[in-house]
Amino acid sequence: MSGVELPRDNDSYLQWTATHSTGYVINIQRSLNPGDARLHRASCRWINGSPSRGDGFIGSYIKVCAESLADLNAWAGPQVGSTIRPCGTCLPVPPEPGLARRPVRAIDNGEGAVTEAEIGLLVEACRSLPTRPWEYEEHDYVTNVLLTVLNLQMRNATVERSIAHYRAHRWDEVNTLNDLEDLLARFPDDKEGNTQIARYLWGNNHWTRAGWLRGFVVFLAAENLRTRHELRDWARRSDYHKDFAGRVPHLGPAAHHWLVMRLGVDTVKPDVHLRRFVVSVIGHSVSDRELVRAVTETARCLGRSPRELDAAIWEAAALGITS
Repeated sequence: MSGVELPRDNDSYLQWTATHSTGYVINIQRSLNPGDARLHRASCRWINGSPSRGDGFIGSYIKVCAESLADLNAWAGPQVGSTIRPCGTCLPVPPEPGLARRPVRAIDNGEGAVTEAEIGLLVEACRSLPTRPWEYEEHDYVTNVLLTVLNLQMRNATVERSIAHYRAHRWDEVNTLNDLEDLLARFPDDKEGNTQIARYLWGNNHWTRAGWLRGFVVFLAAENLRTRHELRDWARRSDYHKDFAGRVPHLGPAAHHWLVMRLGVDTVKPDVHLRRFVVSVIGHSVSDRELVRAVTETARCLGRSPRELDAAIWEAAALGITS
């Protein structure tokens, strides 16, 4: 079709974006399934630069490129037979009716509420995400405590190695809150002391996380949450804003929600992956509380578990198919 190009390989695609920086790109499966397809500006970081996964941008997904939205609109109608959702990051100007089903708004830094209509958009965006069983419950008390301070903006492989080191070398010595208190008391609360704690517990030098651990242990002791059962019962009745917010330095809503999810609570974690996904669908930012509410409501509309949907969104983000 005139005006539309479908690069055959990564080099030709990157050459096209380099010479058409003001153009537009549809990222879509080779089968032309529109479920997770996105309309982007050619300069968008999601479909340009270095790919986040794999060797290139052309593979199971293809790129449909054009200088004008009108040309992409003319291609999408007969080829896809459905609307293409615009990217929430680069916010391309919406084309004529038929390519984008909704206007794209600038990000609202006031973090407005998610409307019922936007819940509908989230439902449609999540409908095609694969169902995955929830596999992240953790029944060991100290492992849960350590994961709470480790599993925040840290690579999964690093977290897994840290916990494996603890289980292999320290579990017999440190498996209660009293053991943790005694261990922390043996070292000064400074960089050198916390580095020694990190090396002892996790086999690495992540000393700032040892500092975070100190604050979390103080909180657990103050709340008398000394056993797995006490921690689990607290998780089931706790509310972040009433029971956790501001109580533990450096630990916010993502840490709290991830902790209670591992302890059996069916909720979602307001982390960067969930936020990026929701913003890409509804086109504006939201508060942590609204983020949790919106994704939980979306899961219920789909008849799915909220924490299972959270895992599906995270996995899709890791595969680079939710932008």
